[in-house]
Amino acid sequence: EHILLKGTKADKRLKADKVQVGQLLRSPVTIFKPIITLNIPDHLAYVLGVIYGDGYIQKRAITISQAVKNMDIIKQVNSICPRLKIYIKTPKERQIGKYVVLEQACQLHTNDQYLVKMATAMLRPSISKIMMLTDSALTAFFGGLLDSDGDINHNNGKIVGIRLYPTYDKKDLETLLYLLRRFGIRAKIIWRTKNIPMVMMTGPNTSKFIDLVKQYSVKVRREGEIKIDHHDWY
Repeated sequence: EHILLKGTKADKRLKADKVQVGQLLRSPVTIFKPIITLNIPDHLAYVLGVIYGDGYIQKRAITISQAVKNMDIIKQVNSICPRLKIYIKTPKERQIGKYVVLEQACQLHTNDQYLVKMATAMLRPSISKIMMLTDSALTAFFGGLLDSDGDINHNNGKIVGIRLYPTYDKKDLETLLYLLRRFGIRAKIIWRTKNIPMVMMTGPNTSKFIDLVKQYSVKVRREGEIKIDHHDWY
C-alpha cells in the first residue's frame, strides 16, 4: 500500500510500513461520481445489497440465507422480487459456550435468470461495478447491505456505531469506504472477533449513514425514535 505525504513539493509515496510518527498524510484518491451510470432501479439495488451480504450466487440460481427473526427483511426482499421463494428450515440447536440456542433459518431461493445475471455482473468477481450506480441506487444498496450483513450497535440506549461485514476481500472493503465518501461518510476497516474484517462508522458518520439509508433499511425502521451517541470511538 502506498501513501502520499502531505506538505511536499511533489507527491512523495512511501510504503505503509515506512511511514513515521509525526508525518502528515493525505488521501491518495479524490472522490468522483461516475461518468457513466447504470440504470438499475433503487428497489433492485436494495436486493443487490442483500445478495452481496447474505447471498450465494450460483451459475443459474441465487440463495439468500437469513434467520427467521428477520422475517420483516425477508418479506421486504420477497415483495420486491416475488420469484425469490421463501423456505423455512427446521429449527436446530447450537452450542454457544455453556448455552444451547435454538435457531431457525430461512432461505430465499430463485433461478430467475435476469436477477442471476445482474447479480453476477455487479457483484462478481468484485463489486467495482457498484461504483457506477446512481446516488439513489447506491443508497438503496447500502440499505440492503445493512439489513443483511450489518449491525446497529447500542450502548446505554443510544446508537454508538454501524458495522458492515459482508466480505473478507480487502479490495471490496476499500471500495465500500470509497463509495461511502461519495456521501461525505468516513469509515474505517477494523478487525474484531475471530479476525473478521468490518467497515465501522461511529460518531457523526453514524448519523449520516442512518439518514442516508433510513428510506430503505428495515433495521433502521425498527429503531423507532433514534438516539445517537456522537462520540467518535474509532
